[in-house]
Amino acid sequence: MIELSAFAALYIFMLAAFTGYEVIAKVPAILHTPLM
Repeated sequence: MIELSAFAALYIFMLAAFTGYEVIAKVPAILHTPLM
């Protein structure tokens, strides 16, 4: 059960990181620069 939870957490992390990267890549640098 612990291994399954770790795998699920890793999968969610990878999915979130990929989605976040795609979203940021499509946003102009001028808009997200102040947030950095």
